[in-house]
Amino acid sequence: GLKFKALREERLLPGHMVRLLRCSDEGKSNDCSSSRDLSNVSLTGWHHGFLSTGAGDFDEYKIDPLKNGWVIKRYDWKTRDHTSDPPDGFTVGATKIDSLKVHWKYPAGTNPSSQYELRIYIEGPAGVPFE
Repeated sequence: GLKFKALREERLLPGHMVRLLRCSDEGKSNDCSSSRDLSNVSLTGWHHGFLSTGAGDFDEYKIDPLKNGWVIKRYDWKTRDHTSDPPDGFTVGATKIDSLKVHWKYPAGTNPSSQYELRIYIEGPAGVPFE
């Protein structure tokens, strides 16, 4: 018989499919992306000030379920300053992630700041919607 393999494509997970569960408030200034589309990243966080150096915390996100055979494929950091790799809970092949934690820690020294921009890529059948 004729074998047909559907073409697969890779896409950046849009920010509106990422839900913020917890943005740490340990810094003087804290900002985490939440359910909004960003330029060329899936999620982003920034913390600055107050905490003693060497101290840290985590931010937590949730990824909405992907439809029609789409799965989480890989990630990369566009920016990763004083942020742990890999992000806790990242699961290759999953259709959703209920808890994705990004751990961050202020460096020893004088600049209490941490920031990250994470790109999450998904893979699925070409031309088929994932949401």
